[in-house]
Amino acid sequence: ELVGSALAGGANRVLTNRALSVRGVATVKTTVDAGRVLARAGAVISAAAGLFESTQAGVAMNRTWRSGDTTAATGYGFSMVLSSIGTGFSIYAAASTTSALLGPLGIAMVLGFLAYGFYQWAQRKESSPFEQWAKRCYFGHANETPKVHWLRPDQAHIAIAELNAATLGLEAGVNFRLRMTGLSSPDYGGPIAGVSAPVYEQCLEYRLSLPYFDATRSAYRWTLTIHRHGDGPATQYTRGEVVVGGELNPPAITTSASERRAALATSTPPKKPDYRANSTTPRVTIRTVHMTDGSSTQVKDIQGAIVLLLEARHYNIEGATLSLTYWPDREVQEAYAELSMVDFQ
Repeated sequence: ELVGSALAGGANRVLTNRALSVRGVATVKTTVDAGRVLARAGAVISAAAGLFESTQAGVAMNRTWRSGDTTAATGYGFSMVLSSIGTGFSIYAAASTTSALLGPLGIAMVLGFLAYGFYQWAQRKESSPFEQWAKRCYFGHANETPKVHWLRPDQAHIAIAELNAATLGLEAGVNFRLRMTGLSSPDYGGPIAGVSAPVYEQCLEYRLSLPYFDATRSAYRWTLTIHRHGDGPATQYTRGEVVVGGELNPPAITTSASERRAALATSTPPKKPDYRANSTTPRVTIRTVHMTDGSSTQVKDIQGAIVLLLEARHYNIEGATLSLTYWPDREVQEAYAELSMVDFQ
């Protein structure tokens, strides 16, 4: 957008020079037209990116609001509103012939920068794992939706397992999001002829990070379960389909996550697939982290993205649960860390 606007504006100023020859005027006019097309193409891409960013901010706002992080949710809300308004100005700039930076194009750019700033600020205001644990413990506020509050003695092992996860630095996450996969052909689907448009797909992303991992000593077990309409209330699903999972020599003991998995009935599959079966294989890597005392440790990362087929006639996936149990040393069976999280579409 900036290049196109600068190109068109500079060429327009050159046109005011009466000393130009006829050939020079024609060349400069061609430059002006090229600058305007480039600026409009940038506005189209900016509009698509703004729509994507406003959607992502809206998803983050809902997620943080459910987790009780109202300050972060407010920041994401401002980012969503600013991105949406900026998208409107980008669409107007793409549809009009103006390319002035002080017009709708410039307003869209300023709003985009402000939206980005609010998004980054909101990320810093999200609760840390220890803060999240403190909200769920006996003395916590328990302001999440659905509510998680460990009040009974039989929930002590859940609280200890999640505290172990926070102490170790065990990380896991699952979320529904739009992902840009590339650009469409310039001849198809673009708002402006000859200009490509971004192509997006809906996916279910998951990630796990196992610190202090030793393949000869550590153990883990994890599953990702999707829930469809009719699988029970969102606060307590009773059915689900395990789409991907993995384990490494887990001890034969019962944990909270294994109890929930055992109690979960199999979800009724749709007549036609609602996710791409060849996208379920996770990517597994092991990296070395150097500590401040000069020693080093290994971290095992597991991540993936399941592509959802929204165009399926009977698509009705509405939530997903990621559960992880990790033993840094499987010889000490009771010393495990456990996380379980749910995301809604």
